[in-house]
Amino acid sequence: MKKFEFAKMNFSSLILSFILIVSLFFFKSLIFNVQAYAETVIIEPGTVVESVETGEYYDTITLKSGGKIENEGPDIVGIYSGGGDDEITIIKGGIIQINAPNNGIGVDVDAAAVGVNAGTGLDTISAGEADDTNTVTETNDITATSTATAIQLEGEFTISEGNSLDLGITANSTAIGVNAGEDGDTVTNAVSISATAISDTNGKKIMLNATSPTLLDLGLKAQAQAKGIVGGAGDDTIVNTITDLEPGSITAVANAWTREVDLSQNLVDVLGVDASAWATASAIGVDTGEGMDTLNNPGAIHAEAHSKTSIFQMVL
Repeated sequence: MKKFEFAKMNFSSLILSFILIVSLFFFKSLIFNVQAYAETVIIEPGTVVESVETGEYYDTITLKSGGKIENEGPDIVGIYSGGGDDEITIIKGGIIQINAPNNGIGVDVDAAAVGVNAGTGLDTISAGEADDTNTVTETNDITATSTATAIQLEGEFTISEGNSLDLGITANSTAIGVNAGEDGDTVTNAVSISATAISDTNGKKIMLNATSPTLLDLGLKAQAQAKGIVGGAGDDTIVNTITDLEPGSITAVANAWTREVDLSQNLVDVLGVDASAWATASAIGVDTGEGMDTLNNPGAIHAEAHSKTSIFQMVL
């Protein structure tokens, strides 16, 4: 009986040892795969690239002094690090310039510019670290500018009974200097950050001939939102040390405009007309977002928002 119990114990020990060895093998393989797919990106001095985008692992991105990220398009991000606990370092003297212009006629227009988007994960973003190997003394900067311009269709329109006409247009612009993304991130900033969002809807001369239309949409709407640093969800720590003693600060400027339209009408039995004009603008220097956040700001922040609507001119 004792021999049987001893053999049974040995067999159980062998099974446990086998499971442990297999588990260690798969764990080691997992670590190897994560390390294998993790990316290291370095923008060297004198190098200009359009953008940097990494995957879902633990990536390291370094923009060295004299390096530059510069790009233009309707929806542009300078650095996007995706998922994982990433480390993004911008050495003093490195520059990020993102410009997002977009325009259209008779359609809604969106424009978005983001300097740095760290995505998900426990990310560390450091901007403005000193570089002992470089004697650059000026402050580097992160600039994100978005401009959305929507122009209304112009001309004479005839609407038959029971039909509708949609000439309403919307312009949306968003500009963010640094977006830490979701989860608990750490952002340390010692550079000049500028986020500028401009939205403009431009009304035109419209002549209408309509009998018993169901709806006439002639509305103009302009929305602009600018933010210097966004912490996002999670328990973030944000430290901003840029001061007025240096040539820079966190600046967020939002402008939204709707321009007047000259409307001549020959309308009979109109059921509904939307001829509204909206302009909304918001500017935030540092938006910590959701979560238990810590903000240390001995630095300079400037936020400025403007909105303006023009009166419609109607000739019946």
